Amino acid sequence: RNAIHSGGVDTRLLPVPMLYLDKNYIRMFGSIQNTLRAAELVKNRTTVVQIKGIENSIEEEVEEAAENGCGVVMIDTGQLEDVARCSYVLNKLHLRKSIGIAFSGGICLSDIPKLVGQDIDVICIGRAIVNANLLDMRLDVKMNER
Repeated sequence: RNAIHSGGVDTRLLPVPMLYLDKNYIRMFGSIQNTLRAAELVKNRTTVVQIKGIENSIEEEVEEAAENGCGVVMIDTGQLEDVARCSYVLNKLHLRKSIGIAFSGGICLSDIPKLVGQDIDVICIGRAIVNANLLDMRLDVKMNER
């Protein structure tokens, strides 16, 4: 993480305290609505909901998250058309100004130019940076027997 920060990249999705609610939490609690209700117990956090279109359509998942108090929807499909669908729903609900849109899903650094001008507030390129191949090095400590 220090190397990433030194390179000028922020490793946090948001600069404010947040609670990231991914697909596993949503499955455990049974729905986006139930997950957001449970998250209300954690105060003073922006809630980010991962949207993948697994249980329902992208539009239905975005609407459920928006109507139940999320602060940011993370469109984690890597498909730009899903961002447009999300934006349409948030604008239709008159909630776009109060709910952020984050975009993720296999995004590479070379994808960034085509994201410029899209209705996206935050892009997540963690895998391309954090999971980059590291120096292949091993250290084996051996004790001398006396």
